[in-house]
Amino acid sequence: MARKALTANEALAKIGLNVEQVTKRISRTFGKATAEDILAGKVWYCEAQDLCENLSLFSDYTIDQIAAAMAQLSPRLRWSQNVDSIIALVNDGVVPAYVMSGPAGRAHKAINAAEPFDTFGKAAKKTRSFARNITGDVHAVTVDVWAARIAGVTEDQLKLVGVYEAVAHCYRLAAKRAGIDPQQMQAITWIVIRGSAS
Repeated sequence: MARKALTANEALAKIGLNVEQVTKRISRTFGKATAEDILAGKVWYCEAQDLCENLSLFSDYTIDQIAAAMAQLSPRLRWSQNVDSIIALVNDGVVPAYVMSGPAGRAHKAINAAEPFDTFGKAAKKTRSFARNITGDVHAVTVDVWAARIAGVTEDQLKLVGVYEAVAHCYRLAAKRAGIDPQQMQAITWIVIRGSAS
């Protein structure tokens, strides 16, 4: 018998939180955004998508292959390193030495896969969402370590059953209240907590 999926409140209750608390935390961070932060967040994923489209134009790879590979490369990289790494992979077939071997191997697999989104394992919620955002899915929410901190959730808690999805749900609620896309809410609050778009 299949196990019933947890509601967002049930998942968050395991870590002493609820949907309204987490949504308010996200909204508070959004409330600190300057007009410049909001503009940068609204275009952040569009610019990432433009990069993938441009790389695709001048290579034999599809946008999905490049976006999936870029997402696979992303763990523990600054955005500028992520960009440099995908450019190197597309143009030269190699990635810089600072990329960990696991992400590098997964990126090589993704960029050569007929179905690049199939290269994400069950546990790869963040990287899969990141690739979906890059390819234009405005409803996917990339819950990385920064997005989790904004929500008041640790990396370890994020791995518990249902917690990632619950946090993503809260980002969607905060976005709806602010009248923006979930993807934009995540990007804007990420910029606020990081202090820059890079």
